[in-house]
Amino acid sequence: MKSAKRIVQFFALGILCTTAYAQDKVIGLALSGGGARAMAHVGVLQILDSAGLQVHYIAGTSMGAVIGAFYAMGYSGHQIEALMKKVDWQAISDNKVARNKLSFFDKRNSDRYLFSLPITEKGITIPPGINYGHYIFQTLARLTLSFPGYQDFRKLPIPFVCTGTDIENGLLVEFEEGVFSDILRATTAFPSVFSPYEIDGRLYVDGGVMDNLPIALLKKRNLQFIIASDVQNPAYSKEELTSISKILEQAATFANIKAYQDNICEVDLLIQPKIEEAGLLTFDLMDRLIQEGRKHALQYWDILVALAKKYPRTIPYQSQLPASEIFVKTIKISGTSDFDTEYIESALGMKKKTKISFAQINKFVDQLYGQKNHEIIKYDLYPATDTSYALNFLFRPFKYNQYLRIGLHFDTDFGSAFLFSYYRKNMIFRNSFFNLDLILGDNPRGELIYVVDRGIIPTLGIRGRFNTFSTSIFQNETPVNFVSYRDFSADVFVQSIPAKSISISGGIQTEFFNIVPNLPIDPLIRDNLLYLNYFGNIYFDNLNQFFKPQRGSLFDVSVRVLSRTERFRLYIKPTTVVSGIYKQAFGYGRVGLNTTFQSLLSFGTTQFFPYKVFMGSLGQNYIQHIVPFAGYKYMELSGRQSAIFRADFFVKTTPNQFITFTYNIGKIGEEVVDLIDNPILDGFALSYGFNSIIGPIELSLMGNSKSSRVLGYLAVGYWF
Repeated sequence: MKSAKRIVQFFALGILCTTAYAQDKVIGLALSGGGARAMAHVGVLQILDSAGLQVHYIAGTSMGAVIGAFYAMGYSGHQIEALMKKVDWQAISDNKVARNKLSFFDKRNSDRYLFSLPITEKGITIPPGINYGHYIFQTLARLTLSFPGYQDFRKLPIPFVCTGTDIENGLLVEFEEGVFSDILRATTAFPSVFSPYEIDGRLYVDGGVMDNLPIALLKKRNLQFIIASDVQNPAYSKEELTSISKILEQAATFANIKAYQDNICEVDLLIQPKIEEAGLLTFDLMDRLIQEGRKHALQYWDILVALAKKYPRTIPYQSQLPASEIFVKTIKISGTSDFDTEYIESALGMKKKTKISFAQINKFVDQLYGQKNHEIIKYDLYPATDTSYALNFLFRPFKYNQYLRIGLHFDTDFGSAFLFSYYRKNMIFRNSFFNLDLILGDNPRGELIYVVDRGIIPTLGIRGRFNTFSTSIFQNETPVNFVSYRDFSADVFVQSIPAKSISISGGIQTEFFNIVPNLPIDPLIRDNLLYLNYFGNIYFDNLNQFFKPQRGSLFDVSVRVLSRTERFRLYIKPTTVVSGIYKQAFGYGRVGLNTTFQSLLSFGTTQFFPYKVFMGSLGQNYIQHIVPFAGYKYMELSGRQSAIFRADFFVKTTPNQFITFTYNIGKIGEEVVDLIDNPILDGFALSYGFNSIIGPIELSLMGNSKSSRVLGYLAVGYWF
């Protein structure tokens, strides 16, 4: 069969090479979509370059359009490979803004939720896609610098056309002109992954939905010999539909099958690179995919060389890759924004005759995008002079400002928990945040908070919360009592946020406790305790991520004056508690180290049970003065003073799996002097974990040098 096909190809080639065509456009190249699999096109282009063949027209769709656009601009296959390897594909795939770019409030609430559902006037809705393409715009603005602004694609070094699907009427639309970042964003808008993209009032999704191998576009333009590089996967079997990306890919491309069947017979040379494990987002396989493209194209080397003798490459390649710095002469703003050109110029540090790097521009845009007021913040470059550009910003606000957010978690300490969170931004005041968490499960709890972020200007905030749980009280590793714990608190505070990583706050708090022991043997454990407290806090956090960070630090110091009261008429002599934590994260490659020092000091009268310091277990969401300490059970150690040092060393054995060794030492006692006199306690843990669709899952075994017992600990899902 293959030999018969090769004979037909040589016959077609013979006719082509012996016929004189009046037109100058003969060789057409069609590049299919396929997500990360489209990297194989790069290898195909490299072989076309080696053969010296001149392509006269390029048609592409989805990622095939992205690769084809760069080839049409005059970049060689090897130059395109260099461009693709400079792209942060992980950022493009998940569209996740770096944690240090988020607002202070959003940073503290990141990495908690499985998904968020927008709420509109009509109720809860499904978002149009999980990715708005923020980093696609940044990448394309830089990579298309050679052809900035509005372009007629027919006038590129090699004429180019690509497609998008009008989601309103299902029609396939041809793009022969426009701004590259707009057009390529539209043609790559794979349904349910990337949100649809609007151009001139029309809403587009991936062109591959209707025709994923645009052969018909080349026949329409009368190209005589069509080369097609096809990286589509055949339809998956039931057994192969094992991931959401495969299911979405199969569901979104049924309409494409008929177009493929109708047009594949028009192809004169079909190249079909395949890597079975490659999918839409497997950009980590780029090297293998490019090599696979080269290997399959080389099978047709004789044909390509023969074609090249008749149609040798005449168009020069680009002499260099896009610059990393540019001269910006003017700034323009379109869309809905609170920012003016003077603010942007100041933020970018613009000066006359001074270059601005794309890194500077992207950092600034990320800072604005991290405020989560805009669905799209993109910029494009237009020629201003021969050596400078106009920088045009487009701001498109979110259609939604309120969400229902869902979380799921299980851990050994608190059991199962289901989080239902209502989040609303800009309620009453701009840059305000309202969040209501209701956590149902084995130990229900909840929190309400409303704050306004006015930067360094102090603003008023309110917070309320409740917690319930039951726990054992230990003595010498033996349970001696069991208590049921409930608390309710309400805070009013003033907060200043000088920077996204820093908060300074202080306020007043009322707190009520209902603690019921099985055995009334401890006078400090009693129900119906009411407190009127005062607090101050300094908080700094620039960790790159909440779970297993590899960069940044966290610093949190609080002073609390705890004053028990009898119905707000009689006040007991207060206790002052000073607590602090300092965490530093280090990392290189797949190796990380987190070091933590944590201490609590109490001054004044002996506090009741809820305000004592408790140590034990491995959780990350404890309340009051309860702190983790590997090697011991939850709340197993107690006192009024504590000091702990902890180190977590972890290795990512794969991008999503990790092994962690934890070691901590500490002291605990009733008086400050006990932190000197009391013996050192230690503990250690060995953990294996992996990142899953519901968050990190980690299983730990822990112990200490004073005991032969081994304790287990399991945590499933994001912490909240």
